[in-house]
Amino acid sequence: MIRRRCDVCGVPYVAQRPTSRFCGGTCRGRAFRWGGVPASLAVLEVDDEPSAPGATAVAVRTELDAVEQAGSSLGVLALALAARVDRPGRESGPALAALTRELRATLAEAWASGRHSASIAERLGDELAQRRARRGSR
Repeated sequence: MIRRRCDVCGVPYVAQRPTSRFCGGTCRGRAFRWGGVPASLAVLEVDDEPSAPGATAVAVRTELDAVEQAGSSLGVLALALAARVDRPGRESGPALAALTRELRATLAEAWASGRHSASIAERLGDELAQRRARRGSR
């Protein structure tokens, strides 16, 4: 058995034959439909560490942190969707479009239910009220 990287998605896999080029039927079908492996994907390297966040995941995390929703269920879902969007070659065009639409809707919902950074004045007011309450309760 030989360890190789898929010619389409770049994921490492164990090849059963020395002529194997794809990790599975999905990638083999994509290469067939595309008329071969596109040059942009043929030289694509994928990190061995799948937890390394891509640009989309980093941007989504920043937006979720701004509204204090990164730990919520919507935030976790948005980060999972962003990670799938960042994985190159794993989704077809229509599937990637559906993922980005779902990510956009999830982010909008998280943004609507989150606490916006514009409410910093409210936070300062709350802190002041808490300090006054503590001072008055002594």
